[in-house]
Amino acid sequence: MSHKETLKTLIPLELGPVSDDDLAVEGSHLDRAMESVDLFFRESFADSAFSLLEAWEKTYNLKPAQEDTLQARRAQLLFKMNTLGRLDRAYYIQLAKALGYVVVIQELNPFMAGWSWPGLETLEESARWCWRVIILDRLNAFRAGAGMAGEPLGNGPSLQEIFDLLKPAHTFVEITN
Repeated sequence: MSHKETLKTLIPLELGPVSDDDLAVEGSHLDRAMESVDLFFRESFADSAFSLLEAWEKTYNLKPAQEDTLQARRAQLLFKMNTLGRLDRAYYIQLAKALGYVVVIQELNPFMAGWSWPGLETLEESARWCWRVIILDRLNAFRAGAGMAGEPLGNGPSLQEIFDLLKPAHTFVEITN
């Protein structure tokens, strides 16, 4: 039943063609409002978002490639949302180890009187949101005699890509050897 018909049932008397036109206008406004509510409901979930997908990606600090499909973008967003990361160094060190790297993580701090000492690296205030990952060893790097001919030398996403995907959005990760 349209909203026009619903509104007609609320008025006990027949008021004529002028009121029918008014009810049609009011009913169409209510129909459009209901469609907007349905659209908002769909957009409020990442797995069905279309118009708000860019806002979802910005919230989770995702930068899709130009060639990524809608399905791939939604899948990447859902992966990021469902990844239960932590904010401590041990989590990222263990993650790197699972990916085949031995790393050390330094949390960078700006130079502060009373806390810093001579000879310490002087950094700007923005360094507070930066952390440095130093790769000490690659556990599963391609080694002659260990791999087979025809196998790719590197496969899967890089350590930088994984860390960028899982790190807090306001931080910057610098990976060095």
